[in-house]
Parts: sequence; structure tokens; C-alpha cells
Amino acid sequence: MYNGKTGSIACFSFRLLLAELPIYMNNLPLGIDRLSELYVICNEIRRYFSGREPKEAEQFWRRREIRVLHTMVNCALIMKKFNLIDDIIRGMVLECNDISKEERRALYSAWGRIYLQIGDIFGAEQKFAEARRMREINSTPDLRDLVDKGLITVAENDFRGAYAIFQKALHLEPGNTMILNNMGVCLLYEGKLKDAIKLFEHAINLNPQKSLNESLLVNLSTLYELESNNSKHKKLNLLRLINKYKPDLNMDLKVCLKLDSTN
Repeated sequence: MYNGKTGSIACFSFRLLLAELPIYMNNLPLGIDRLSELYVICNEIRRYFSGREPKEAEQFWRRREIRVLHTMVNCALIMKKFNLIDDIIRGMVLECNDISKEERRALYSAWGRIYLQIGDIFGAEQKFAEARRMREINSTPDLRDLVDKGLITVAENDFRGAYAIFQKALHLEPGNTMILNNMGVCLLYEGKLKDAIKLFEHAINLNPQKSLNESLLVNLSTLYELESNNSKHKKLNLLRLINKYKPDLNMDLKVCLKLDSTN
């Protein structure tokens, strides 16, 4: 049927899923190893098609390469392997000549946010500056610019200023869960605990499908504990919302909602 050709007939999505499964089972090192093996295969096939006809074949495998690298970055983030993330993104920026200006800009922005996670504000500002340079000339700051600026302002402990910047970003994309989450954190550090709780609860009511994520749930559960010694019933209400809107949520809810807490 295949004229003596050897290889696997398993589709790429299945092979990627097989590589990702250990991540969901908390076996992150195995996940990274499998993803690395899959990346090597994609890279070899892409190089084989380099300079050959049809040209679309090389671009096709380049997209698969990038898809695997994105998953590797997400896994490395969980493992806090920032050196690996830095190497991957640097390679993507330098080697991927066929990606669009907007995609390259998104990479620089993501790169800057990684630097913020390790406390390198200067390095983050450099990457954000590169991202800004790729914006259309004379265009007004867009959502990405405002969020990047807001995150830098948070890192500089100017929470009031950061809140104002995130507000501007929210006008561009009302209901954006990530922005609302950042605004809630700013309110908390300003000492406005009740306002922060109201904002998080508003975000959940506005869009429960998107807002019921690990970051917002951990933050809101923490605020409930700070607010009262009897926070368990509010956490259980969150659990009911999760059961209603996102019953397949992939996380340890007992840890996420801090249900072991005495509060």
C-alpha cells in the first residue's frame, strides 16, 4: 500500500498529545523529553524540505516546529526552567525568518514577561522596547503595549499607576480576564481588599468560562482568607460555579481553592 515506505501513520496531533500527556500527569521531565524528541523529528523533516519543492512543505513543518516549541515553553514555565525558556524564545526570534512582524512582536512581549518573572526589570524593558519598535509607526498604544507597561509598573511597586494603565487596556478589550486579574492584584497591594474581591467576583460573573482559571481562583481564595476567618462557604460557592461552568477544569481544586485551610 505504501510501496515499502517505513514510518508511523499516527497523525501529528496524536503524537503531540502523547508528548503532552506526562505534563498533565505531573511528570514534567518526561514531558520535556518527549517534546524535545518530537521537536527534533519536526526539525529534521523541515530541513529535508528546505530549498525543495513544494516550498509550502517547509513552511508546514516550520509551523509544527513552532507549535511544539510553544508547548515546551509552557512546560518549562511550570518547571521554572527560565534558562530553557530564554534559549527557546531566542532561537525562535533569531531563526524564524518567515514569521510575521506581529508574531515576532508577540514573541518579544512574551520574552519580556518571562524576564519579569525572574525579577529582571531592565531585561524586560529591553524586550518590551523591541516589541514597541515593531508597532506601526504613529499608531497609538494597543492592548499589548498597555499590558506590558502595566506589568513593568507593577514590578516597580507603583500599583496605583499600574491600575490606571490596566484600566486603559480594559477599555480596549472589556471583560479581558487577565487584565481584570492584574487590576485586582493592584487593588490588593493598595490595601483595597474589598474592592479587589468585588472586582474578581465581577470578572467571574461577567465570563465564568474564562474567569474560572487557576490564577484568578487562587487569588480570590487568598483574598477570602484575608477578609474573614469564615471563608470556607465562599470557597465552596466557587466550587459550585466550577462544577456548573467548567466541570472538566484540569487542576487540583483542593489546593487551588485552599480547602484544607482552617478558615
